[in-house]
Amino acid sequence: MRGLAVRDENDFLKALAGPDADCLKPPQLELLAAGRGAIEHRRHVETCLFCQTELELLTAFQKATPAGPEETAAVS
Repeated sequence: MRGLAVRDENDFLKALAGPDADCLKPPQLELLAAGRGAIEHRRHVETCLFCQTELELLTAFQKATPAGPEETAAVS
């Protein structure tokens, strides 16, 4: 399991879903979200729960729109 020693449930979850040395940096994830990422980065994301989650969060953030007039005014 990613070569980490598992001591308790929290360690187990971190080892399962946390980043490892091969995980992508934000600029690499941004390129993937824009459809311009390297093939080796795409392959990594296909097998990495952490990077899948990060890419999904980034994509959702980029597509988000204000919920209504009050939020639009606050953002402005």
